[in-house]
Amino acid sequence: MKKALETKDLLSQLSVLRMMGEGYLFPDSIEVVLEEVVEIAITGHEECAGWAGIALNHVSKKKWKDKIIKLIFFYTDRNSDDPVVFHQSWLLLYRLGFKQALLEYMETYKNDMNGELDDADLRDIENMVER
Repeated sequence: MKKALETKDLLSQLSVLRMMGEGYLFPDSIEVVLEEVVEIAITGHEECAGWAGIALNHVSKKKWKDKIIKLIFFYTDRNSDDPVVFHQSWLLLYRLGFKQALLEYMETYKNDMNGELDDADLRDIENMVER
């Protein structure tokens, strides 16, 4: 599993991430490759990124929430020249229901997020329930 994600072969990544997202690989399996899954969710090919985000929903939020948030900020900083990364990062925080981290993210990267959020998005975020 780790090899398939690290090879950067789109087909291998997609098949593993899809199995994770569909629940065929168990949460403890995902935890083994948590860092790679977060990286793909933010910087990966669109289809892989989507499945990686879904796979992260299977991870124990209580146990791994802080680690996931740190990784999102880390990969955002590391890829700060790529506007897609800002979009994928805040979207992942939103989908995972990490409201406080999302608000911190928006404050930290407000200059890079121009045009990312409209009024409806901001209302949704304000009404979000922290997971």
